Amino acid sequence: MPDGSIKHLHVLARALETSPGNLEFVGAATDVTERRRAEESLRASENNLPRMVDSVPGFQFALSSAGKFELANRPYLEYFGKTIDEIDHWSTNEAIHPDDLQRVIDSFTSSMARGTPLEDESRFRRADGLYRWCRSSILPVRDSNGGITGWYGLMTDIEDRKRAEEALRRNEAYLSKPRR
Repeated sequence: MPDGSIKHLHVLARALETSPGNLEFVGAATDVTERRRAEESLRASENNLPRMVDSVPGFQFALSSAGKFELANRPYLEYFGKTIDEIDHWSTNEAIHPDDLQRVIDSFTSSMARGTPLEDESRFRRADGLYRWCRSSILPVRDSNGGITGWYGLMTDIEDRKRAEEALRRNEAYLSKPRR
């Protein structure tokens, strides 16, 4: 363009023979510049999504409508040292502390059946084999008719918070004892 801008056109043309040996072209050109910009913006946004998901300070995951693990962000996979397939077998692979397992299974099953959010604090086994307290929040994703199409979850390691709370309880108990 004279001003230096670039236009993207979609051109459709057809050659017509007006007389023997003479061709005339008939066609139309459509300005598709805005559509092209929108497509480029969408591609850039799609490229940024994995980086954004992996930079959130927590372990993000997505479940199918039936509760099967489908996706997990990189921090989740690294923290637990498991693949998606291994994670999907959480109830049988010692991912959850034995003392918490049945409660988590019951809560998870109930939440899935009722279609309600799940909030929980349980001990999960980290890649190094240590169990640490984690907070889990799992929310249903619904379609326009209210049907559940999947679940999104976020887990956060809260071990340090749990230890601080326990230390505070011990200090409070110590300070509340009568002195002689």
